[in-house]
Amino acid sequence: MKNENKTGARPTKRARPAAPPAAPASAGPAASVPDRGLALHEAFALPAPPRPPAARRAGEAELAEALVRAIEEDGTDINGLCQSYGLKREELGRLTGFSLRALAEWSSGKLPSAPAKRRLQEVRRLLDALARIVRPGRIPHWLHQPNPAFDRLTPLQVIELGEIDRLWAMVHELAAGQPG
Repeated sequence: MKNENKTGARPTKRARPAAPPAAPASAGPAASVPDRGLALHEAFALPAPPRPPAARRAGEAELAEALVRAIEEDGTDINGLCQSYGLKREELGRLTGFSLRALAEWSSGKLPSAPAKRRLQEVRRLLDALARIVRPGRIPHWLHQPNPAFDRLTPLQVIELGEIDRLWAMVHELAAGQPG
C-alpha cells in the first residue's frame, strides 16, 4: 500500500508535456536550428548575434564621435563657456564654486565628476537664460553690479550665498515681461 495517499486512493498518472513540433522531414535537422535560435532570441531578448569586425569597428568609430560631440555640447566645456559669455576663469569659479585648479584641469581635457558636470550644466543653463534678456557681452559686468532686487548684493554674491534660485526668479520675471 505504498502507492496510496492519505485518502487511500491510488495517485493518478500525470500527463507528459507535449513534445515540440518536429521539423519537416524534407528540411532536415539543420533547418530547424535558425528558427529555434530566432525564437529564443525573441522569447528571451538575447543580444543580437555579433557583427563582423569591419562593421563593429565602424560602429565603434560612430560611437566615439557621438561621445566626443556629447562631451563638447554638454555644457562642461570650460574654455567655451568662458569665451561664450566673456567670463574670466575666476568668475566662472565663483559662479560654480569650483577652484581655479579644478577648472584648469577640466579645460585641459580631464573630465569633471558627475556632480561637477551637473553644476557646470546648471551654470550654463543660467547663462543661456540670461543671454536671452541681457546681451551676452554684458553678463560679466551685470554679475558684478550691486542690484536692488538682491538687497544691493551682486548676482555673484547671491550665487555664492547659495541663493541661485533668486537669480532664476529674476530671469523668469524678466523673460515674462514682469520685472519685480
